[in-house]
Amino acid sequence: MASGNVEIVRQMLDDYAHREFDQALSAFASDVVWESRIGERFHGREGVAEAVRRWTGAFADFEFEVQELIDSGDTVVMVLRQVGRGKGSGASVKMTMAWLYRLRNGKIIRVSMFADREDALTAAGRPADR
Repeated sequence: MASGNVEIVRQMLDDYAHREFDQALSAFASDVVWESRIGERFHGREGVAEAVRRWTGAFADFEFEVQELIDSGDTVVMVLRQVGRGKGSGASVKMTMAWLYRLRNGKIIRVSMFADREDALTAAGRPADR
C-alpha cells in the first residue's frame, strides 16, 4: 500500500490546488495532528483547516509547487517550494521546505513540517541522500 499512500497525498494536494477544500480535508483522519515548524499543534480536520488558513492568510499572494513526493512506507515526504508576498510587509518570500505525512488505513494521521528534505527523511526513518 506504500505507493497508495503517495497517491492519497497527491490527490489531497490536487484537491487543495483546485480549491476543493472539503474533499482535500477528507484525506485526513478525524483525529489528525498537524505540527508546525514552530511547535504549534492543531488537532482534527478543523485544526488542519485552521493551520492552513493561518499560514496562507499571512500572504497577499501565495503559491506552492510540489517538487517531490517520496514514498517511505507509512509516511510520505513532500518537498515543496513556496512563493508569496507578505500581507503586511509586502516582502517577497521564497522557501523550500519538507512536510512529513504519516498515514494509517488510507488516512493522513499526522503532518509534521521540517526546514529541509534531509530532516524530514530522517524523521521518516530513511537515510537522507547526500
